[in-house]
Amino acid sequence: MLTYGRWRENPKGAALKSAEYEDMKALQKAFFLDLLLVDDKLMTPEHLELMDRSLKLSQSGNVEVELNWFLLAVKHLHSAVYPEIRRFLGQHGRMKYNRPIYQYTCYCRSLTIY
Repeated sequence: MLTYGRWRENPKGAALKSAEYEDMKALQKAFFLDLLLVDDKLMTPEHLELMDRSLKLSQSGNVEVELNWFLLAVKHLHSAVYPEIRRFLGQHGRMKYNRPIYQYTCYCRSLTIY
């Protein structure tokens, strides 16, 4: 199973096997991303692009998973995901999901995703 420890130790060479990730329940996927979110290790855009390509995070279809993925992208200034974040914000009107993204844009160097 894909583990946070394996990703943390070697983000570029981590076994990001989509079959492993797909076997996870949505809550496990969201928790995995949450662990990366609270980690202070700087992730490069290349790491994030690898994750998105391998695990299809931007099109997950699960609100909690997408929220954590987008927060991670904003935290690490992964601007390639900003169009997907705009789609997410327009699609989900609940502040439960929108507020954290807006808060991160304020805390993370005053980003503008629009």
